[in-house]
Amino acid sequence: MDLSKMVGGPENAALVDQIRNYQTQLRLVNNELEDQKAALQDAMLYEIMNNKTGIGETLDGLPLGCLYITLEKVENFMPEPLPFAGNIQVVISLRSSDAADRSAPGPPPVTSKRGRPTRAKGEIEFEELFTLAPVKTHSADIFFDIMDSSTDPKRRGTAFLSLAKLSDQLVHQKAIYISQRDPDNATRFNPSEAKLKVKVQFKFSKIKPIKERIAKLTKSQATIEKAITMARLGRQRSDVA
Repeated sequence: MDLSKMVGGPENAALVDQIRNYQTQLRLVNNELEDQKAALQDAMLYEIMNNKTGIGETLDGLPLGCLYITLEKVENFMPEPLPFAGNIQVVISLRSSDAADRSAPGPPPVTSKRGRPTRAKGEIEFEELFTLAPVKTHSADIFFDIMDSSTDPKRRGTAFLSLAKLSDQLVHQKAIYISQRDPDNATRFNPSEAKLKVKVQFKFSKIKPIKERIAKLTKSQATIEKAITMARLGRQRSDVA
């Protein structure tokens, strides 16, 4: 097809180039859309979405929620008496954030190896990877309890992170503030400047990101097709959203 004739002659060469550019974009979008639809069909052979929990499940009903946590280090952790790094371990657990739900949201707690000192005061290094599965719900928090084997009670600090902040299934680098045990009241934990540094990812569905990508591509497809139509009518758009 001669696009220059369709839009009114050679004086509209810039408009013809724009239409061709749109058509190239459209081909790329259509190709990826077909690939994503095929990937969705494959994923649906092995996964179904539990709409109540928001977690993908196998066809046999096993939740696919999985947490990947790299426990990196504690910074500026200086309660009195100052802890010795070799006495410090971190217990990682999942606790339901739904007061009405008493069921376990995931696997049992896991405990880190003993910490290692660094040259920085109040810094304790771990660099340890944990995998927690199966995770059954989004309505839970990850708790990090800092335990000191030389004190009684042993828990000297605590921090937590909501699973709701990890719903994009991407890797997140987090610095979480630690609440430290009150030296005058063993049942109270006070906010502090101490931080726990972790890298964390919550994966719970292959289907969800594919569907989200298909929705985005479908929107782009419609936008480009409209731009082509308007350009052919002689009303060029400057860009495609």
